[in-house]
Amino acid sequence: DAYSDFKVTHETGVVFDCASESNLGSGYYGCDMNTTDMPARWYHTNVTVWRDYYNNATASYVNSFFLETPPALYGENVSSEQGGDLGGWGEVWTFRVNVTDEDQESNVTVTLWIRSYGATSWNYANSTVVEKPYEDEVILTYSGFDCSNIGTWEYYFTAVDNDVGGNHSNETVPH
Repeated sequence: DAYSDFKVTHETGVVFDCASESNLGSGYYGCDMNTTDMPARWYHTNVTVWRDYYNNATASYVNSFFLETPPALYGENVSSEQGGDLGGWGEVWTFRVNVTDEDQESNVTVTLWIRSYGATSWNYANSTVVEKPYEDEVILTYSGFDCSNIGTWEYYFTAVDNDVGGNHSNETVPH
């Protein structure tokens, strides 16, 4: 019988063993890995196969795959010119959120959305592009409230990275 050993090494040197290796037959071998707990970015693959009375074989592949991640948003809050989350129309409101894009592959567009509490549609309020964010605080302001906007309002943020392999996005819950 033939045996195989698959190892993938993150670009930082951390090694992960394949827990689910299989002999697919005709000299082909497979490995299924759950990448949930693996950090984003580049991985190198090393495969060794052996069989009694045969020569061992090893193949190494540099940058064989890249783990993508959507940007993460956390720690969102809002404050008025007066401080805190109470204020009035005509004030400049400051919205903050932290953003991280673990794969550090692209820039991330962070957008602020607002609506009157209970309304069905959200309104664009402001946005910015953050260059390859890693635990960056984003500060967006909005001063478009007037006397017709009296009442309780909600906000949330979206983050979209524009990777070569396609856009990945995330959002906060409304507050």
